[in-house]
Amino acid sequence: MEAQKNIKVECLAWQESWDLFQKKVGQDTLDSHAEIPMLAEVVAKECCGLPLALVIIGRAMACKKTTEEWNYAINVLQRAASIFPGMGDRVFPILKFSFDSLPSDAIKSCFLYCSLFPEDFNILKENLIDYWIGEGFLHEFDACLLEKSSRDIIRMHDVVRDMALWIAYEHGKVKDEFFVRTRVGLIEAPEFTRWVSAKRISLMENRIEKLTGAPPCPNLLTLFLDLNNLRMITNGFFQFMPDLRVLSLSRNRWLTEIPLEICNLVSLQYLDLSHTNIRLLPIELKNLQNLKCLNLNFTQILYVIPRHLISSFSLLRVLRMYSCDFSDELTNCSVLSGGNEDLLEELESLKQLHDLSITLESATALLRICDSKLQSCTRDVYLKILYGVTSLNISSLENMKRLEKLCISNCSTLESLEIDYVGEEKKLLASYNLHNSMVRSHKCFNSLKHVRIDSCPILKDLTWLIFAPNLIHLGVVFCPKMEKKLKSIYWKALRVPHLKEIRVRSCPQLKKLPLNSNSTAGCGTVIYGEKYWANELEWEDEGSRHAFLPCFISW
Repeated sequence: MEAQKNIKVECLAWQESWDLFQKKVGQDTLDSHAEIPMLAEVVAKECCGLPLALVIIGRAMACKKTTEEWNYAINVLQRAASIFPGMGDRVFPILKFSFDSLPSDAIKSCFLYCSLFPEDFNILKENLIDYWIGEGFLHEFDACLLEKSSRDIIRMHDVVRDMALWIAYEHGKVKDEFFVRTRVGLIEAPEFTRWVSAKRISLMENRIEKLTGAPPCPNLLTLFLDLNNLRMITNGFFQFMPDLRVLSLSRNRWLTEIPLEICNLVSLQYLDLSHTNIRLLPIELKNLQNLKCLNLNFTQILYVIPRHLISSFSLLRVLRMYSCDFSDELTNCSVLSGGNEDLLEELESLKQLHDLSITLESATALLRICDSKLQSCTRDVYLKILYGVTSLNISSLENMKRLEKLCISNCSTLESLEIDYVGEEKKLLASYNLHNSMVRSHKCFNSLKHVRIDSCPILKDLTWLIFAPNLIHLGVVFCPKMEKKLKSIYWKALRVPHLKEIRVRSCPQLKKLPLNSNSTAGCGTVIYGEKYWANELEWEDEGSRHAFLPCFISW
């Protein structure tokens, strides 16, 4: 019999979890020592609301009446839950039934891949899709279907992650295909003997500063080195990784150059250098002819990308260059010089490009991208330092049907952002009859979710946001001239049912937000701002004040 309706079963809330755990442990054990109730709470929280784990672990602890036994249990659960009595032989086998029921080996591989990240880690959906494509789990069509999901962040339940690692280590076709040492305080790489049989290695969130030697990794497909303190990777380190497909060095702020050996990883399909301080990309990267995803987001002092390098990646599907602030040391040999128009010319030659995040430094470059085939694949736009521009018409952005994120930053002369209100749009704006269904039928930015306006000191209003009905995050920072008479954003309350967050800093003239008690009903909006600013805000009525004041968090 097939299911008639799918019902999402949530984990238990804390009080329900604690009540169930206490019941299984028993009052006699809880009363056996004054510290045990406190330790028992720690153990119960390790179960993260999963009823099966609460029952099995609670029963296992029912006979433990010393603090030493409880502290040992906490250590085991936090270090390797699979060796806790009852987990490896009772809890995980039951959970594994769900894993075994997944419809294909590819989906099973995607699931196990999530265990490479640290416990409670927020995994960006877009990055996860890129990894899976790089590994070969997904094809482009599958990725397009996944991109339609409304969730931007994925987090794996702690117990489910432990189960996934248990499967990867103990029940794979070959044991030890996964080697995961995340968030364990490593200051150097683990012994290379564990690397030999591994296909996937994750050393995320440690304190490793230097990688030396030449680990033998004939089978390695994925290597995660994110969130370390890497300063140097010596020659030879990547020498014996012939099949490496996914390499992530993201969030290593001390990393200023990449070793040339990476240019010889000819099987590489995904390379993540985001949030590093690399200064140049070597022309030898041309060797990476299988590269499909290149992430350069937030490489804030990158100043050299050799001409014809980007255009040489003929299979490139994803390019992320959001908030690439570029250095003042730009040279003519770099495609980044000349207001980004040379870069756009190279991007236009990439036939496989599907997903683009881009930083632009001229209004001319913005007009060019909006009038080219790139508009159909552009997801994120970062506009910065538009010298001499006093007014910017952003109507052309409406043609970017996939645009999700827009930032306008450090535009010292920018006074206004304009949009062409014509025909019905103008009537709509004037009458302010703005139900979401009506907004979607008119010219607007339906896909836009994240907007940040930063350091635009004479910009006066954001009226155009009336046509962004699906906005989730709004940030306005260091914009002291926002006009009170226009309430800076709109003069009436907007209905923005998806709005989750507003951030405001150093905008003293912003006296009223376009919100009332009905604007974000049930959305749980959080508003960040200075305390003095929050105290001086004007509200449409007392109901609005009472609805949003509890949502404030001071900077």
